[in-house]
Amino acid sequence: MTRILILTNNEKKRRELVSLCPDGVAVDTLKEIDATRFDPVEDGIYFEDNAFRKVRAACRELIEVKNYDFVVADDSGLCVDALDGAPGVFSARFAEQAGRGVGDTANNDFLLTQLADIEDRHASFHCVLAIWHRHTDMIFLLRGTCAGEILRSPQGKNGFGYDPLFRPQSEIDGQKRSMAELTAVEKSAISHRGEAMRRFTDRLPWLLRYEETL
Repeated sequence: MTRILILTNNEKKRRELVSLCPDGVAVDTLKEIDATRFDPVEDGIYFEDNAFRKVRAACRELIEVKNYDFVVADDSGLCVDALDGAPGVFSARFAEQAGRGVGDTANNDFLLTQLADIEDRHASFHCVLAIWHRHTDMIFLLRGTCAGEILRSPQGKNGFGYDPLFRPQSEIDGQKRSMAELTAVEKSAISHRGEAMRRFTDRLPWLLRYEETL
C-alpha cells in the first residue's frame, strides 16, 4: 500500500488534505508519528520556499520519513490585489504582526480594516505542495490557485482561515457563495488546496509505475 506523510499540525488543514487523498492510500500526519514538535522556521518570501524547506527539514530531522513513499508539505495563503499580494506567506500571522491579535478571527477583522475604503476586492488563494518521493529522493512542487473576491463581512461557518471572507469566482449549483458557505466536498472541488492535491494524485499512477522499474 502506498504510504503518505503530510507535515501538518493544523487539525482543520489535516482533515482537508487527508480527505483529498485517493482510496487505497495510507495517510499519516505529524500527530500519528508523534512528531508534533516538528515546526521548522517558515521565513521564505514565497510559498514555494516554505513548502520546500519543510520537506527538506523533515527528511533531515525525522527518521520516520523513511517509512513513507511520499512526504508532503503545504504552504498556502491569501493574496489580495489591492494590498500588493498581502498577506501572502504571512496569512496565518497577518494580524499578529500588526499587533492586532492572533488567530482566524483577528486575521479576518484586520483584513476588513485594511480594505475598508477600497473598492477593488479581487484576491486569490494559493497553495504550493512540496512532495518528497522516497524512491527517487527528489522533491517536486505543485501549485493550486483559486481566484475570487473579499466580501465586506463574514459569511458562513464552515472552513477555516479566511474562508468566511472569500467568495470564489466559480459558481456551485449556479450560486456564488463564500468558501465558508460551501460543504467540504464543494470546497475541495474548486479550492487551491484541492487543485494542488489533484495534481499530485493524478501523478501517483505514473510515480508508482516508475518505482516498479527501479
